Amino acid sequence: MDPAEVEFLAEKEMVSIIPNFNFDRIFLISGEIGPFRAGLPVKVPIWMAINLRQRQKCRIIPPDWMDVDKLLEVKEIESQSRFFTKMPSEHYMVEARLLLGAAAEDITRTDEIRTVLKDIWDMRMSKLRTSVDAFIRSGSTHARLDHLTQMELCSVRPLLPDALDQLHRLQKRKSLKQHLPGQGNPRRLRSIPNEVLSAGLVLLGKEFTIHKKPGQGNPRRLRSIPNEVLSAGLVLLGKEFTIIHKK
Repeated sequence: MDPAEVEFLAEKEMVSIIPNFNFDRIFLISGEIGPFRAGLPVKVPIWMAINLRQRQKCRIIPPDWMDVDKLLEVKEIESQSRFFTKMPSEHYMVEARLLLGAAAEDITRTDEIRTVLKDIWDMRMSKLRTSVDAFIRSGSTHARLDHLTQMELCSVRPLLPDALDQLHRLQKRKSLKQHLPGQGNPRRLRSIPNEVLSAGLVLLGKEFTIHKKPGQGNPRRLRSIPNEVLSAGLVLLGKEFTIIHKK
């Protein structure tokens, strides 16, 4: 989900308006809206509120949480917690940007609201970067972060998968370097009979067993692998298997 899709979802959130016109109910896929009576508050989706406001057909009533004092409380709680706190709205940043951009005249102390929201956003982004760094360093395959909003997730989604892929490549390259020549004299096991050369190799416990093709009898067991080189890897040289010593 990209930022444009998140904004589309945020525009579906309901907000109160005071229309200056009369109109009957409007039936939408998501449900009915109205009726509209001049001077009486009515709830509509944000996208409709912005459209009516741009046409001077209404005045927008900001959500209850879009108040400086309440936002300062949220900021204080966020600053004192190591974890992400629940936001007053799932799309608080997008809603604030849309409403402040379309109806700044209908909202009091807009500059202070913008400042406090920016402070909250910066604190949460700092926590998110710290969490991502800890996640990468731990080598985990998954993590759980509660109370993140969709827009906050979008801020790291383009970077995190690529970063993890690159880290995986580096770790794989480092692992391969441990098996390069020059790490001791190879210890040769035994030649593989031609009739089972293409039959495959199976690791059973600490021994390698070659499985013959169907109808060729029981599997032929090679020798046990010395413990000191058990995890060093196996290299196929011609028709023989060779174990490379670790440093």
